[in-house]
Amino acid sequence: MTTPIYRITTDAKTEFIENIDEVPWWLFDRLPQGFAGRIYAKQVLKQHPEFSSDLRDWSDPVVLQLLSEYPVDAIGNLLIGDKDLKRYQVAENHSYSLSELPLLAEQAKEFCQTLISGDQPKFCCDIESYGPGIVKFADAERQADLLIAEHSALSVLNDAGIPAAQTMLFRAGHYQFLVIRRFDCAGSGRRGVVSLKALDLEFVGSRDQRWPVIAKQLAEQSIIAVGALPIIQLLFCFGRLIANSDMHGGNLSFLCDGQMPFALAPAYDQLPMAYASDKQGISHITVDTDLPREVANKSGICPSLIQLSSI
Repeated sequence: MTTPIYRITTDAKTEFIENIDEVPWWLFDRLPQGFAGRIYAKQVLKQHPEFSSDLRDWSDPVVLQLLSEYPVDAIGNLLIGDKDLKRYQVAENHSYSLSELPLLAEQAKEFCQTLISGDQPKFCCDIESYGPGIVKFADAERQADLLIAEHSALSVLNDAGIPAAQTMLFRAGHYQFLVIRRFDCAGSGRRGVVSLKALDLEFVGSRDQRWPVIAKQLAEQSIIAVGALPIIQLLFCFGRLIANSDMHGGNLSFLCDGQMPFALAPAYDQLPMAYASDKQGISHITVDTDLPREVANKSGICPSLIQLSSI
């Protein structure tokens, strides 16, 4: 049995791509994972208790069956199955006020409306006078502080001329919110997004999981734009310097509109994750002396940040 896959264009039209019977690499990021994926699994397993509660045990036929039978929105521009296509075509765009975020956070603990990766509790919605956003939330003090730090880090990058997700902080009751403007949304349409992790699994298979190492091999194959390499190295070094210990391949992405080489997407998930645990302080900051010391100075990038990345 095959599953039809559709693409949402930047002008909000839909087009058929192909029928599939296994999960291709360009669909890896669309699969249930992280906080939202676990909530989604709880929902669908009520109807299918015969399947494992561990997402890693789901075979390609199982995951395609469930996503096409119980469709929800997701990051990117891909739709899985005819029900998902219909869901998108009839969906009504409702905007929420900031004061409604606490209620949406409570609902997100029980019901998944958008599949998005990452273990930080989050949901997606349109926010009045802001637009489509990813909303991270935390009620524990340490996690709330990390959301504030993420906002600060991304603001520093934007101020230095490095494309990064636009963010906004909001506090309500016992929740700290970080609202992140979705860069996969283009007006009423969508843009495709593919992670470094998915590209690595398909085209590289690197044992060295550092962003610049994988990106260099992808650029040599013309999978990603060569011009993205200096920015990727700068982002990686910036992450090292702010104690971001969670720079895995899922935290760097590319805009995937069908044509290679792919352009680098705005930076996101830059925060001092080394402080996420209850341990006081960190023992060290890693300096990657084997990476190239020179980073090309792109127009508009703060020279002091370029200098820091070459330490």
